[in-house]
Amino acid sequence: MGKEEEILEPLNEAQLEAVLSFGRPLLVLAGPGAGKTRVIVHKIAYILWKRPVPFRRLLGITFTNKAAGEMRERVERLVGNSAPVDLMTFHAFGARVLRKFSDLKTIFDRDDSLAILKRLMKERGWKETGASQVLERISRAKANLVYPRDEDQLFLMGFSPEEVEIYVDYQEKIDEVHGADFDDLIARTVLLMDERPEVASYFRSLYGYILVDEFQDTSPGQYEILKRIASSPHVCVVGDEDQSIYSWRGASLENIFDFERDFPDAKVVVLDVNYRSIPSIVKAASSMISANRRRHPKNLRNFRQGALPIFFRRNFSREEEALFVAEVVSNLLARGDLLPVAVFYRANYQSRLLEEALSLKGITYRLVGSVGFFERKEVKDIVAYLRVIHNPADEVSLIRALHQVPRGVGRATDEAILREKKRLGHGIEALKAVVRQLSGKRKRGVEDFLSVLQGVERRLREGGIGSAVEFVVSATNFMEYLRENDRTGSRVENIQELMRMTRAMESAGLGLEEFLQRASLTTSLDSGSGGDVLLSTLHAAKGLEFESVIIVSIDEGFIPHAKVETPEGIEEERRLLYVGMTRAKKLLLLSTATSLPSRFLAGIPPDLVQVVEHPSQVASPSSGRFLHPSLGYGEIIRREGGRITARMEDGRIVTFLEDFVKIEFLD
Repeated sequence: MGKEEEILEPLNEAQLEAVLSFGRPLLVLAGPGAGKTRVIVHKIAYILWKRPVPFRRLLGITFTNKAAGEMRERVERLVGNSAPVDLMTFHAFGARVLRKFSDLKTIFDRDDSLAILKRLMKERGWKETGASQVLERISRAKANLVYPRDEDQLFLMGFSPEEVEIYVDYQEKIDEVHGADFDDLIARTVLLMDERPEVASYFRSLYGYILVDEFQDTSPGQYEILKRIASSPHVCVVGDEDQSIYSWRGASLENIFDFERDFPDAKVVVLDVNYRSIPSIVKAASSMISANRRRHPKNLRNFRQGALPIFFRRNFSREEEALFVAEVVSNLLARGDLLPVAVFYRANYQSRLLEEALSLKGITYRLVGSVGFFERKEVKDIVAYLRVIHNPADEVSLIRALHQVPRGVGRATDEAILREKKRLGHGIEALKAVVRQLSGKRKRGVEDFLSVLQGVERRLREGGIGSAVEFVVSATNFMEYLRENDRTGSRVENIQELMRMTRAMESAGLGLEEFLQRASLTTSLDSGSGGDVLLSTLHAAKGLEFESVIIVSIDEGFIPHAKVETPEGIEEERRLLYVGMTRAKKLLLLSTATSLPSRFLAGIPPDLVQVVEHPSQVASPSSGRFLHPSLGYGEIIRREGGRITARMEDGRIVTFLEDFVKIEFLD
């Protein structure tokens, strides 16, 4: 088989049309399980092989670092690992722009940003308890490209005059230390390209073609970046408005509709064959989502075959539901042919009862959306040393590293260091100045810290990041400290993993700046494995797939959430359930936990559903199989109000009174 056949032969008709479409901007609407990543990978491979566009570097933008890595592997399998392709997230692209064309030194994660904000609020005499809410407002403003100077727009967004002032202070503090928070990576990139048009021009000339995955999840700022760097017609976006579920963190559903307006010659290709799920799941999900008005109509078809119905269980408490789910998972694990299995819920707190019930059955589990590796305290404490050396103005990392282990210093010493740092503009010089002002235990503590920092700087210069990390761990006796304060041993294991990782990166020739960027941009969505069953919020389930999926508490107040009242919000909640349902390949169990099931369940055709009373009935439709004396063989779909609804062998759906008809069950 030739290279061109290898690239094109695996594609269906619509996928092939998308891969071979050039000369016009391209919008690919891809239903769940329809092969959107395959289209992007094979389109990149085809461009590299046939060169139907100006041949420069290619840029592929996707949603997570993990997805970018997987896409890179697939491209390399098709065309080799020397392909001139950059695959990354929008935030990683923003970091690249700002590092190249501005003075960016440090990227602050949410914890760092919160620490800065709390300190500023304390200086103003405000209570720190509202810091998280203020930070969320600032984040939303930046996602919508509303800057501190845009007072009128901030007031329209609900900012108080005091919150506008703290936004100004917060941004000035970040800029002062040559830093950027996560949202700045987008907002400041747009601002930079507007102030310096040559920056956007540089990237337009660098990339001959740009492809964007998960386009429905892009924010207004991300779309503005795309419009500035994309050279029409050499742009392709792939997405599905039915899977747009992140408006709460700035994603705009309108982007996918605006694309045809902003690129008026755009061609639209619809991928409507679902390769993931059996017919009942595809039909049920499609029927439910069709109630949404803001969407492109799709006639989603299934490729995969299978006879299981949608299973439904009505519980009357979350405790009852959790115990039922644990029994079902136990049965699935014993059976073995419907694994892996995942349980989804609307909010993080809902996992507690599920965890308890699974533990009672001896079932291990993994929580998706738990704290990511680089977000763990002990890891951040070590990385803080490297960040201080990389950017001596980074006072957040300076104070964090100072308190990595007990050194006999407290808030008064912290404030003295920050005063000197503000005067001198350099963290290490500030430490030297403070040492001269101290005595006793505090003086020895700061001297010890200064000595470690100087040692890290030397190791980075003479060895690399692995050598520097090992020096910090050794010089501070960090392993001994963790063993004394860590009953589970997991914190020690995390530091061992950090040392292994940085040594490997050092051996691969990766430097400090690349490591720090990876540490700042990697989230809990990018890693994790293990456990008999996966527990996840519906939001975190995006992009995953499982043989069996259980969705719990599909009730009014849970989904749609009680706080969601607008029509747009209700439609997004329906999309959220749609995403969860379409993660399932073979088995889907929908469960309620109150006496008020979600309105969304009414959108699922009853003939696709089998009501279950006992855990053993899940995945075992034969448990409801019977022989009717006059109607023949059938399978019970549901029992309700003394009536049986059944699917007969010839495909008919019939309903009859259970009390007056004697039937013989075959199991």
